[in-house]
Amino acid sequence: MTGENEHTQPASPKHLDPLERTGRRPRFHALWHLKTLGVAEEIEAFESAAWEKVYDSQQRHAPADPVRVAIIDTLPAFTHPNLTHAIDIACGMDFTTDSAGKDLPALPDSGSAFGAHGTSVAGLIAARPGMNVILRVPGYIDPDAPLPPASTTRPIALPFAGINPFATIVPIVVSAAPDPEMILAALHYAGSAQAAVDIVVIADSWDRAGTAYDAGSNTKAGKIPTGYGSQVPKSAADSKSPGQDNRWTPVEEALRKLCTETFVFCAAGNEPRSRLVYPASLSTPKVGPWAVGACDKTGHDLTYTPKSGAVRRNGHRLITTLSSEHPRLDQIVQKLDPWAKNDSEMDLPDWLFDQNFQPTDIVSTDVPGPAGYNPSPYDHVPSQPGDEHLEVASLYCRFSGTSAATALAAGLVSLAIALQRAGEQGDATPNHASQPYKGPPPEKPELFTLEQARELARLRPPAHSEPKEN
Repeated sequence: MTGENEHTQPASPKHLDPLERTGRRPRFHALWHLKTLGVAEEIEAFESAAWEKVYDSQQRHAPADPVRVAIIDTLPAFTHPNLTHAIDIACGMDFTTDSAGKDLPALPDSGSAFGAHGTSVAGLIAARPGMNVILRVPGYIDPDAPLPPASTTRPIALPFAGINPFATIVPIVVSAAPDPEMILAALHYAGSAQAAVDIVVIADSWDRAGTAYDAGSNTKAGKIPTGYGSQVPKSAADSKSPGQDNRWTPVEEALRKLCTETFVFCAAGNEPRSRLVYPASLSTPKVGPWAVGACDKTGHDLTYTPKSGAVRRNGHRLITTLSSEHPRLDQIVQKLDPWAKNDSEMDLPDWLFDQNFQPTDIVSTDVPGPAGYNPSPYDHVPSQPGDEHLEVASLYCRFSGTSAATALAAGLVSLAIALQRAGEQGDATPNHASQPYKGPPPEKPELFTLEQARELARLRPPAHSEPKEN
C-alpha cells in the first residue's frame, strides 16, 4: 500500500519506525498481521509451517475434516474471488425475514444483498488466494450507461489469505440491527447438527429493541425449532436494556448452552471503558463466550477498545489481538492520523503525536462492485464465472474495531484446531491440561497469537454451570 506525494521526505518520529514509507502515507504489506500473529514466517512468499501441516494432512489418504466457523453477521459476498471456495452456501441460513430461516440463493439479485461487515469478517478468517481472476482495463464508465465492449483483459492472481485458508465459513445471516427473536433463531441454528460448526463468531453487539418478524411468520420443516418469531407488542419493555427485557432471557440461555458445545467469540466493543458490550458481557472466568478486544503488536490496548485490565478484574475472560487504530482527539487521548504530522499545510503541534500508535491497518475482503466499505466507481458487479472485474481496489478495504480483532482471534483458534486434526504433536488430545486457559492476568498486556490459540484449542469448552452470585 503506497502513498501520495512520493517526493516529500517525511520526518521520522519514533512511532513510525520501522515501517518503510514514502510521502505522507505508510507503506506496509496488506498481510503483515499474518507474520505478527505467528501464522506465516514469510508473507512475501506465503511460507507458513502451519499451513503446510494442514495442507499435507489434506493431501493424505484420509484428510481431516475442515474446521467450520459460523459467523452470525450480514451476508458475506460469496462471489468474491477470495471467498468463492471458503463459504458453505448450501448450509448457510438467512434469518432476516423469517424465524424459520431461508436458504441462501445461489446468486443474489445484486451486490447490495451482501454485507460489507460479514464479508470482511469472513475474509480475515478463511479467505483463499484467488487465481485466474479476469481484470478488464476500462476507461471511465458512466454508471448509467451500459458497459462498453471488452477492452484489454488479463488474468491476475489475488494473493490474499485469511488466518486459516482451509476453514469453511457457515454464514448465519442476521440484519445489522437484530432483535431477540432473530438472534435466538440464529443461535439455535448455529448449535444444530445441520450447521455442525466448531466455532461461532459474533463480531457485533446486540442492543436494539423491536421485533423482526410479522405475526405468524412461516416455518420451514427440518430447519430449526419454530416459535421464535412471534410478534411482541410494542411496550415500555421494548426500550429496556437487554438485561431487563425478558425477551433476551432465552437468547442468553441459548448462547450459554452454545458456549458449552463450541468456542464462541464476541466483540468486546469499541468504547474505551471498563465494561463490555452485550453479549460479550456474558463472559465470566469459566463460562460464556470469549470476549475479544483490540491491541497493538505489543499487546497494549488500542485507544477505542475496552480497558483490558479493568475488564478482566471485573470477572470477564478477555483476549486481545490486532486491529486498526482509529484517529481520536478527546480529553483522554490526543491522536490524529500519525502520518498527518508530515503534512506541513496542516501545521499540527507536536503534542498531538506524543504517544505511539500503530499506523498499519488490517486489510480484509470487501463486497465487489459499487457496494461495500470501499466501493467501485463502476456500476458493475461480476456475477458469472469468468466475468471481468473492472478494478481491484473495491475487492479490499481497511477493517477495524474489535470486529476485526474478533475475526482474527477466531481464525487463529480455527487454525489451531486444524493443526490438532492434522496430528500436531501435543495437540491431538483435547482436555489434557489440568486448568482451563484463562487468558492473561489483568496486569499483563498480551497479544493473542497462534501460540496462545493452540493453548486455548487444547481444551474443549468447559461443562456449563451457572455462575454463582457473590
